[in-house]
Amino acid sequence: MQGVSVINVFNAEVIAASGTTWSKPIPLWPGFHAHSFDGVITGDGDLTITAYVTAYNNEVLDSTVVSAYTKTSGPETDGKFRKSLAIRAGTSIRFKVVNSDGVNDATITSDFCQTAGGRI
Repeated sequence: MQGVSVINVFNAEVIAASGTTWSKPIPLWPGFHAHSFDGVITGDGDLTITAYVTAYNNEVLDSTVVSAYTKTSGPETDGKFRKSLAIRAGTSIRFKVVNSDGVNDATITSDFCQTAGGRI
């Protein structure tokens, strides 16, 4: 049997022009090796999302999820994204969202998924 955890990270969270927000820390479950971050961006801002994993030695490892993403980015030009994350080992993950547009707000809705023993 395969275990799956889906956690809503941002729920229609508005990122103000030139603003930044952080998610709450999300525990990484031992034995869960497939991870993804899925979401949609609306509004007229320009978002960069970075994942920060706290490793077992308290070292923080960062990885860009999406960069310069807008409501018209993505394979269908609809602002939707799905990013598989290569997380080798860690205790928790947080997401930082930066709106580099100095004039327009953007809104993000997203989920973090972790699966034991398979692909997401």
